[in-house]
Amino acid sequence: MVVHAGERRLARWLPPFDDTPPAGTVVAWGDDTYGQTAVPPGLTGVVRVSAGQFHSLALKSDGTVVAWGRNDTGQGVVPPGLTGVVAISTHRGTNLALRSNGTVVAWGNNNNGQATVPVGVADIVAVSSGSTHSLALRDDGTVIAWGSNLMGQTDVPPGLTGVVEIAAGAYHSAALVADGTVVAWGRDTDGEAMVPSCLPVAAGVAVTRYTSFALLADGTVFGWGSNRNGEATIPSVCGVTALSGGAYHLLAVHADGRLVAWGSNVDGQLDTPPGLGTVIDAAAGFYHSVAVATGAGLIPTTTTVATGPHPSVYQEPVTVTATVAPAPPASETPTGDVVFFVDGFSVDIVPVGLAGTAATTLSTPEAGQHPVFAVYQGDAVFAVSASDPVTHQVDAGKTTTTLTSGPNPSTAGQPVVLTATVAAVPPSGGVPAGTVTFIADSVTLATVPVSYLGEATTTTSGLAVGTHTLQASFVDSFRRNASTASPVTHQVLP
Repeated sequence: MVVHAGERRLARWLPPFDDTPPAGTVVAWGDDTYGQTAVPPGLTGVVRVSAGQFHSLALKSDGTVVAWGRNDTGQGVVPPGLTGVVAISTHRGTNLALRSNGTVVAWGNNNNGQATVPVGVADIVAVSSGSTHSLALRDDGTVIAWGSNLMGQTDVPPGLTGVVEIAAGAYHSAALVADGTVVAWGRDTDGEAMVPSCLPVAAGVAVTRYTSFALLADGTVFGWGSNRNGEATIPSVCGVTALSGGAYHLLAVHADGRLVAWGSNVDGQLDTPPGLGTVIDAAAGFYHSVAVATGAGLIPTTTTVATGPHPSVYQEPVTVTATVAPAPPASETPTGDVVFFVDGFSVDIVPVGLAGTAATTLSTPEAGQHPVFAVYQGDAVFAVSASDPVTHQVDAGKTTTTLTSGPNPSTAGQPVVLTATVAAVPPSGGVPAGTVTFIADSVTLATVPVSYLGEATTTTSGLAVGTHTLQASFVDSFRRNASTASPVTHQVLP
């Protein structure tokens, strides 16, 4: 998969790609004082874009870069012979290009050393350009920073590892760790570097100049920091697969290729052009926006999704069915693939059948609520579309517990083995995992984990002569309902 760069999680864009991402046409809008929205004629085959203060960059599928707009610090002139580029990033007037060999090329504004790549920087998988500093992510999950450190924006926290995404703002930096946590450092005047303790698991990270954002696993966006331009007033949107932060506005790509924009609109940077088509990449600059789009003129489609049985129980197979329909008056059945998402992550890709449907089976969703949606990827005739999410409920599975004791009867001082067998009640499947508590005459003997065979055992030699009532109760955290075995009467002889 092509690496991601800059201030958006490119790796989450659909449809997925391996070595060659889809290419499209560049569209730009907003402020054009320096020609930053005047896309060069004949520019085609573009797979990625990045937007600075007054200039724009485009990465072509052949690994070359095109720049246009302001050129007062050389930001508008691509270094001769620059090829093999797989990612680009610019924020103000400094450009970063990541090459397929893991090296970084920088040009443009260098008044704080942000375009002077440190010697020995290699094995890089992502780059991000800030206003006066630069970030690079190594393939070992560590972060390198250089340029201005006026507000600590290049002071990478000690011990920061496992990073999968980086984002550089005006005077602060942010990183996404593989476990879904976000780390930020640098300027914190507006709280942009103070990651909320309540932040859910994140799947992406982005920044504007004074605000930070997390793309959550369910496709929604969470923001903190400055809201002076409305950038932290996030619209009600779900199914977001890529996020780009500019200076004072943001662009979010929806799973069906629609573009959602919010924040400052002083120069029309939020005014998405009509007929834009299916967006495969977008970049927010200071006062303008740039996007790569395909599929203009295709027949629109709608995609709906349903799950069944609903609700289900833990470890009961769940069928998710997507139905793709063309907009009237078209009556043909769309072809192509449908990508299914659960909890914000893709779980399967299935071709559309003759009936216009595609289905997949979820075998082991956790107990709880799961947002589910599907994205039709389109074909040569029909456009991409995404379903509205549905919430699928998985209830805890019912269980039964049985208890035996042996030998029964036993003699005084003889070891007695208590065995509890725990089973799932259909339609729930699998072997319950939890603990069994054994009780003799209202006194707890032991609490024992259930084995992979569904059994728990304990041995006691302390039963006195006489008749005893033995009990066993199974509990699990949330996947299975508790169950208690019928009491067993155990006789101990002299």
